[in-house]
Amino acid sequence: METLNVAEQTHFQLSNYQLKVIAYLGCFTPNIYSFKVSFQAEKNPDLNESESEINRAEPIESSPEKKDSLEQFGLLRVGSLDSGLLRELTLRESLNNYGLIAPLIAKEQRESVIVNHNTKAGVISSDSAGLSSQENLDQATSSENLLSSVERTTENNSNPEDNLDSGVKSITDQENDSLRDSSLKNEDFEHQKNDRNYPIANDTQDSLNSDSDTLKEEDSEDNYNYLPDEIYEDERIEPSEQILLLTDFPNLEASLEQLLQNYAHQEQSLNAQSLNLIIQLCQCCSYLAERNWNMINLVPLLIEFQDRLKLYDLTQIFPTGEQPNFGLSGGYCAPELATGSAINSLMSSYTVGALLYQIIHQKVPNFEHNLDLQPAPIPRFFQILKKVLSPLPERRLKLTGLRQGLLEARREFFQDQIIWETASKSTVGLSLERLENEDNFGIRYEQVNDKETLIIGMVADGMGGMAKGEIASKIAIETFLKEPIPLDFKYSETRNNWLMDTCAKAHQVISKEAENGGTTLSLILALNEQLMIAHVGDSRIYLLRQGKIKQLSQDHSLVGVLVNNGEITEEEAENHPDRNVLLKCLGSKESLREGHIQNLTVTTQQLVLSLENQDILLLCSDGVWDLVSKKELQDIFSNSHVSLQETVNLTLRKVLEKGASDNATLLALKCIIKSGN
Repeated sequence: METLNVAEQTHFQLSNYQLKVIAYLGCFTPNIYSFKVSFQAEKNPDLNESESEINRAEPIESSPEKKDSLEQFGLLRVGSLDSGLLRELTLRESLNNYGLIAPLIAKEQRESVIVNHNTKAGVISSDSAGLSSQENLDQATSSENLLSSVERTTENNSNPEDNLDSGVKSITDQENDSLRDSSLKNEDFEHQKNDRNYPIANDTQDSLNSDSDTLKEEDSEDNYNYLPDEIYEDERIEPSEQILLLTDFPNLEASLEQLLQNYAHQEQSLNAQSLNLIIQLCQCCSYLAERNWNMINLVPLLIEFQDRLKLYDLTQIFPTGEQPNFGLSGGYCAPELATGSAINSLMSSYTVGALLYQIIHQKVPNFEHNLDLQPAPIPRFFQILKKVLSPLPERRLKLTGLRQGLLEARREFFQDQIIWETASKSTVGLSLERLENEDNFGIRYEQVNDKETLIIGMVADGMGGMAKGEIASKIAIETFLKEPIPLDFKYSETRNNWLMDTCAKAHQVISKEAENGGTTLSLILALNEQLMIAHVGDSRIYLLRQGKIKQLSQDHSLVGVLVNNGEITEEEAENHPDRNVLLKCLGSKESLREGHIQNLTVTTQQLVLSLENQDILLLCSDGVWDLVSKKELQDIFSNSHVSLQETVNLTLRKVLEKGASDNATLLALKCIIKSGN
């Protein structure tokens, strides 16, 4: 039986692929050795060209360095039968091509294998792989990549290993649809000592014979350096039976290890990317837990994140209830793993929390030196970390609760800040018959919490032809100013019901206290940028957006009905003799019928309208819009060089200049949206 020698610069066949070992990466999990390889599908002369592409779903683009070949770069892991690779194969079979896991390209079990490594684990020396040191990396040009360096080394090697394809015991046929559409770019493998976090097994256990997760040494509270990478190294003199797994090679520039390095140099490491990463990891752990598998540790170098999480190594995932015959401590491992506790999903909660803690604090939590963990005082994230990193498993958040908490924390953390600028003015006008101003307006502003603001703006025009019109409009405004806000106001249906109920309440009070009185009401309610309205009568609500004006309310008048039915135009309505005949208002002995109060569904087909930055809402009585047209309002309020109050004042001056035969009131509200964190 011929022995397969896996070492740098050797060539051999794996399943239907020819492999060349480019560089040894390290031993990130006991008894599992990782290599960067190039591979190419073997062509069978008995098959036609299309059939010779073994299990390829789509053509593979050639790499920049090998444009005329189908050479790809892959991650080869070689491990003993008692390593975690056998468990990984079982897991992969049960997950059935789960989207967050890098698919296998080939897998085999060989009876006689020797693994040789001449470089330190996790480090590719410049002698063997042509890589510069970390100090020289900053000055290295982009053309100095790993492949070209290795090829130069290969040319100087006079005794490359021959292909070894005997003694193969196949596990299964290679995986279908396992190759990417394009070649992976060469990456620099310079070891980053300040960012790898692998735990170490307890001294009393034989870590090299276990199928444990990636291991990390615990340093002092403020010094989280990594163990010398030789901790899992041993000399494989005698050949033994080994499992070989081949996947695509991860993009190291997008690896979790590289991202953690990037976050360490960013002023705000808690950002949209890092939170999406954490939430996807939590989602992945939940998916695994539902199938009785649990992720209890991480190997950052073999986790990729480019908008979507991708795991290349599954040896840190264990079945529920398994009780390891060794202890794990440090890194992303839950504290109880040090005592060999049975695997459960709360350990995955800890792992997710440990990564979140590291992103915020640039180090993993260390309970050996700091039992009273004090995360950064960031609302919601502080509470999440205190719970999920508890040394007592029963106090931790379950994965479902953790994911929900993370989603809510992200929504609050990145929620835009809404600032409202308001301006208003009202005039009794110039009519000799209207010596009292029957218009009323009001603004109610509440800071619901640090991120949510509520504003209510309203204009009411008391019925001039009825007794006590001024009282009616005042009651309508004061009712909305005083009515308590429900606790569940974040739901649009709740807000709409509150608006309708409060209108009905105002209607009843007006009917009782202002006999024969009535009023219009035009009201806007905005919770952050979510706008709703309540409207009755012929006062108006306009939205001015990017220089264009739109009426959000309908005129509940005889002329308004004629316009809505298409019987007359808006221009004809301006001079119609019945334009002051009102059909709906608040205040009468009759109860409000359904549909009496208009919401946004009438003019926008939606109950809620999302406001945009710099949107302006105008609420006005008919004393304004009857004399100042929509076009004039649009031109006045589109002037960004004039303050909001000045534009309101200018509008009311125009009303007076045109005769002001009625009371006139204008309320303007400008929405300013500042981006969140």
